[in-house]
Amino acid sequence: MSADALSVGPLATGRLVAAFRGELDADGALSQGEVNIRMRTAEAGGVRFDSTDVAVTLEAPDYHLRVESLVDERRTVRLTGRFDPGSRGGALEAFDLGVDSDRWTLQSPAQFSLGAAPRVDEIILASGPQRIEVRGGIDPRGDQDLVVALQSFRVESIADLVGWATLGGTIDAGLDLSGPAADPVSAWTIAADLLDDGKAIGTLAGTGTAAAGILRVEAGVSEPDGASVVTLNGTLPFSLTLPDSSFSGGAMEVPDGPVDVTFVADAFDLTWLAPFVESPSVSAPGGHIVADLHAGGTAQDPDLSGRMRLDGGRLGLPPLGLELSEARIAAVLLDDRVRVDTLDVRSGDGRASGSGSVVLERILSPVLDLALQLDAFEGIDNELAEATLDGDVTVTGAPFAPVVEGTLDVLESEMNLDAEFASSDVSRVELTEDDLRMLESKFGIVVGGEAPRAGLYEASDLKLRVVLGRDTWARQRSNPEMALQFSGELEVEKRTGAPPEVNGSLTAIPGRSYIRQFGRRFQVSSGEVVFSGPLTRARVDLTADYAVPS
Repeated sequence: MSADALSVGPLATGRLVAAFRGELDADGALSQGEVNIRMRTAEAGGVRFDSTDVAVTLEAPDYHLRVESLVDERRTVRLTGRFDPGSRGGALEAFDLGVDSDRWTLQSPAQFSLGAAPRVDEIILASGPQRIEVRGGIDPRGDQDLVVALQSFRVESIADLVGWATLGGTIDAGLDLSGPAADPVSAWTIAADLLDDGKAIGTLAGTGTAAAGILRVEAGVSEPDGASVVTLNGTLPFSLTLPDSSFSGGAMEVPDGPVDVTFVADAFDLTWLAPFVESPSVSAPGGHIVADLHAGGTAQDPDLSGRMRLDGGRLGLPPLGLELSEARIAAVLLDDRVRVDTLDVRSGDGRASGSGSVVLERILSPVLDLALQLDAFEGIDNELAEATLDGDVTVTGAPFAPVVEGTLDVLESEMNLDAEFASSDVSRVELTEDDLRMLESKFGIVVGGEAPRAGLYEASDLKLRVVLGRDTWARQRSNPEMALQFSGELEVEKRTGAPPEVNGSLTAIPGRSYIRQFGRRFQVSSGEVVFSGPLTRARVDLTADYAVPS
């Protein structure tokens, strides 16, 4: 059989070819068989495989598995194993993973079971000084004895798979899970020497335990010279329950209970975060944070104290064509809130400033209450549009689902209709695997993948009055060439998860607006764009005159 595409649960494939051969015993049951599958592309768990060959052979009662996969230009995988569906047990007999010049191999066959209490006797993978060890298991109705350890693990082996393409270095880490499923005990350690694009950025070290309803953490970040710049220490109430035998119903939460957490930053350089946050949407974080913060009280009624300051903050927003810079934030923690006394950032030749508070009704549930003033603030500067704004807005609600209200005055703006409505004179092209990887790594576009999750804009709630001054233009330099000057006022509303609705009108300004077509210039004498709800209902009415030369 063959298929151009196939989706089964978490697995999605491109071109697939499969062949099956089998033999039945006297009772009509399958006693021997063989399945061979070749997949041109496959995706599972967010990892894309360029090509994969799978062979499954039945020698009752065991199924024997062989997999060979070219994951991408950096990685190859080969493994063999066997599985008995009756006992839900088997063995990983051989495993070979190539990552760049590293060659990971399974040190000895590993027995495993996938029943109600999955476990593995011992898996040891090694590549030179690097080691990964996993042993023990999880019992949703009994005691746990799971141990995981990493030794000298090269971060760049997997960093690009989670969007951290420039992150490198080595990690030593361990996790130990024990105790009953209803109240397990966990302990972890981590020590990482990190690089960004080959340059040392410092170390991350930490230890933690979760037991008897309390999470204890001691963690810190140090610069390459060893100077400590960030420390986080303290305890939080914490509850972890493992799922039942159906692997549903597990939970990890912060219940009510005493809180005692201290965070100290000594001129922490935010460029340290670059490899973790840079993406097609965000680039070049920077600035320095000084902070001495403490959270006490309880999770349901926190008692905050301390001060925090950001100087020289910067952040790029490539989709908007913006570089935010010279950011300053000064905040004081008091009782159950963070009082923001200073909030100031530059964009273009203008600035946004503000103040307000962030209320922590619960320790992990902040509520915003901020007021912002825009003064010639550059709001967008990309190939689609440019705009400079004045205005007063408030931002309230949850950080990841904010409510934004206020008035925006568009001082000057220009929309590029050539980019907005690109020419339809295009040709169909077939994307190669390299093209698909480039789209995913550079722009976050996964062709044929799952629909993207709702982002900040989709979750936001907007109610804005937008006033467009006379220096508002829509231009098109391709045929028909046009330059339309507008002014007007719009009411923009958008509910969480819904498309925006716009009401109001824009009026064309005669005298300066024109349309050039058929070698003639038509002067716009009147015009109006009327909005009455969804943007698809916008109505355009333009009148343009051509004066015949005498």
